[in-house]
Amino acid sequence: MVAPTGAIAVANMPQSARDEANGHATYRFDPTPATASYLVAFAVGPFDVHEGPTSPVPVRVITTRGRGAMGATAATIAGEHLAILGGYFDRPYPYPKLDLVAVPDFLPGAMENPGLITFRDVLLLLDPSRSTNRARTNIAGIIAHELAHQWFGNLVTMAWWDDLWLNEGFATWMSTRVIDAWQPALGARVDAVSGHAGARRVDALATAHAIRQPVRTTSEAMESFDSTTYAKGAAVIGMLEQWLGADAFRDGIRQYLRAHEWGNATAADLLSALSAAAHREVAPVAESFLDQAGVPLIDVALDCEGARPALTLRQRRFRLTGESSGEQSWRVPVCARYPDGDRTRTQCTVMERPEARVELETSRCPAWVHPNANVGGYYYYRLPRALLRQLWTVPDALDPAARLDLLSNLEDLVAAGDLPADDWLDALERLAQDPSPHVQERVVGSLYAVERTLVDHAHRPGFERWALRILRPMAQRVGWRTHPGDYDTRRDLRRSVLTAMGTLTDDLNTRREAERVATEWLRTLSGGDPEITSVAVPLASRRARAARFEAIVAAIPRAPTPQDRALLISALTTFDDLALVRRAYALALGDSLRQADMRSLFGRFGATPEARDLVSRWVMDHWDALHQRLGRNVRGLVWSVANLCDAEKIREAREFFTPRIATLEGADRSLATAVEAASRCAASRARALAHPPSRFTLPAGVASRAR
Repeated sequence: MVAPTGAIAVANMPQSARDEANGHATYRFDPTPATASYLVAFAVGPFDVHEGPTSPVPVRVITTRGRGAMGATAATIAGEHLAILGGYFDRPYPYPKLDLVAVPDFLPGAMENPGLITFRDVLLLLDPSRSTNRARTNIAGIIAHELAHQWFGNLVTMAWWDDLWLNEGFATWMSTRVIDAWQPALGARVDAVSGHAGARRVDALATAHAIRQPVRTTSEAMESFDSTTYAKGAAVIGMLEQWLGADAFRDGIRQYLRAHEWGNATAADLLSALSAAAHREVAPVAESFLDQAGVPLIDVALDCEGARPALTLRQRRFRLTGESSGEQSWRVPVCARYPDGDRTRTQCTVMERPEARVELETSRCPAWVHPNANVGGYYYYRLPRALLRQLWTVPDALDPAARLDLLSNLEDLVAAGDLPADDWLDALERLAQDPSPHVQERVVGSLYAVERTLVDHAHRPGFERWALRILRPMAQRVGWRTHPGDYDTRRDLRRSVLTAMGTLTDDLNTRREAERVATEWLRTLSGGDPEITSVAVPLASRRARAARFEAIVAAIPRAPTPQDRALLISALTTFDDLALVRRAYALALGDSLRQADMRSLFGRFGATPEARDLVSRWVMDHWDALHQRLGRNVRGLVWSVANLCDAEKIREAREFFTPRIATLEGADRSLATAVEAASRCAASRARALAHPPSRFTLPAGVASRAR
């Protein structure tokens, strides 16, 4: 490559020579090993280069000028992750160097080019003194994902795009293992349960697609980059690992990489290697999940009338819309956990048919049964009501990951009309007192789903009063001050609880404290606790007026870090005044924001139904201008339809977008999924409001606003 002498050029492989002449520099690089063409990459610019660790290979972070110091954390993390990955694969990092490049306007997020991984700057750069724990953890997770690709995707490349899950599903699964080995206290494997639950929720829609499916066009390839490929792929990989055993699974992975390095491979090649390592036939189980859409629901009944207690298992396809799904079944590895005297047992089977009967390895009738032990199975479960309630009332019946999975299971069963809403609300009240910060944070997240699907305008005051009873004790425990001894998960919980207090309950004291913190921080854009600032700035916008809006807009160009910039932009959309929110969205049409900023601008969908409805309406009103500004990236805004929860508004949005996305590759499936998700919300709300939960009815004479 030839570049001006003031620039720096980097590529996949190390530089082998550089010559200067006539104001230009000629760069030569070592030859690449066999590499898929979509992974060829280079970067040229007036860069800062942060030199990181030199082992197991030299690691550098490449940034625009003046930002090199913000790459130090990422460089250190990358070096540590490379060592973990090399140990797991029993194969060192395959390339001679690693450059991480922070791109200021890079909408996709990150790309795993061998030796030259590109990142959106906010996902790579941070100032440790000004960053939140969540920002640091997110960066670590993305680095782990992209580095896993260096083996799965680069060293061994899928033969065709129908096996994209070999890249993305595996990297998603592997990143959890890396973070868990890197910092076990973060509880990455517990957090992964939420990703699996999100995949199940999409898979429970009629528009769901199989992980593997024919790819004949560019559009079909683009459509494959979705939660099914990433999150469901990771969940199915995790299920196979649990079924086969961690050691046998790892040995199969190593054998697969050795057999196909520097070449292409298919899913059949991976399943064959796993079968050889585990000494059992893996393909029939794996392919039943890879090659058909949907997620099983397993009905579980306990029979204690015979000589031994037994479980009766029945499976069918689960649909969030609740309609009959016809004949469909999977080969499902099912593990059940239950008490046996003073110990607990875990017993596993593979459901080969729609029904199965499993005699338990005990003579006692168990007081409770958890049908997804270790949360390794990719399925929903439903128990008789009395047994189901035992799971959240019996102490120590479930570990934190299983309690998270239980809450997601309950939420979706209620959405489908398969479970009374009161059971879900009972579980939330009980688990709000759980000692695990992961479980408490999941309870907080569930409150948003309750508000969206079970609450109308008339019952909102009652909901606020109920939510305040749950949130206030949590808020009192975590407080508004972080302390040196706070562990990372407690910091994340504080952020979630305080945000919910200011969003779902409109608590006066929360709003006052948020205003105090935000006013001081906006004055200098420095100082203060970044964890608290990240909560306060959006909350303080809610009741603020135009002067605050203008102050935030003026602060965006002065943001010291990428995270500060993202915080300021997202805070513009949290105003209760919808006229100000429209002004915020209008910034998408000008030059003051980059394309990469659109994720911050459209990432929050408002604290009220009115604000959430506004997003898709504004996008429709300005579609042509947005298309001109964003090009094909405008397809991401189609997802705003999923924010709706009203049948008539959903119909209007579908009719508007359908003809306009015809030429946008990868947008058809996004629209169909968004419309169905919104329709599911509308159906759930209609069902719930026919019999609103008694918790949300205020007693006579009680004030209508929570304080």
